[in-house]
Amino acid sequence: MKTIEKFTKEMVEGFILGNQASYERGDVIDPQKELTFIVTDSGNKFHIKAIWIKGVTRYPLSNPMTDKDDVHHFNDYYFSISRTDSIIKASDEIHEALDYVNLNQFLNY
Repeated sequence: MKTIEKFTKEMVEGFILGNQASYERGDVIDPQKELTFIVTDSGNKFHIKAIWIKGVTRYPLSNPMTDKDDVHHFNDYYFSISRTDSIIKASDEIHEALDYVNLNQFLNY
């Protein structure tokens, strides 16, 4: 079975985006969450952090001099993929992260 040992950081980022596109064929992730992945390469593993907006506190705008801007509340999820992992196992890890992101509903506080 093929592993991801020859993947570069950029290839992992593309692999994640491909998995996300595949995931969203069946279950759409709320675009308000602005999901982003940050990948770091530690040599034998890729450490991945998913960051998204879990909700927004909205303030009415009536006076631009005294009103507050909306406050965004963030959440994150960490996981790692080993270079010796199979492509299927790496995909499973990514899908698990996407499931976690999707289970958390976007909130307006």
